[in-house]
Amino acid sequence: MKKYDKIILIVLLAVFGVGIFMTARSAFDQYVTFAYAQEVDRNVQVRGTAIDGTIQIIDEDNFSFEMVDLEGTVLRVKHSGMIPVNLMEAEYIVVKGKAAGDMFDARTILVKCPSKYEAEQSN
Repeated sequence: MKKYDKIILIVLLAVFGVGIFMTARSAFDQYVTFAYAQEVDRNVQVRGTAIDGTIQIIDEDNFSFEMVDLEGTVLRVKHSGMIPVNLMEAEYIVVKGKAAGDMFDARTILVKCPSKYEAEQSN
């Protein structure tokens, strides 16, 4: 193997290693509160529940709703995209994004629905 080929191989391995590290890091992000999200200037994940009746359509591409986090803090969440069909019925939701003042700008919304496949409990 020529010296040039070894350098190219090392560079490619380094690029793939950084890509894998960045992907794994985002997969292991922990949930934070809205208070913490407002303190830091980076993307975070906040887990909570959407408050029924608070959806507002901003324009054809944007909407917002209020969400309460695990500590009981309520903040308005803004998102660009379609409203998840089961947003208000979800067991909980996770918003990924960044706090901007009294608003949380969500890049993605993950909805955890009650399982339709769980056996019903009989009395």
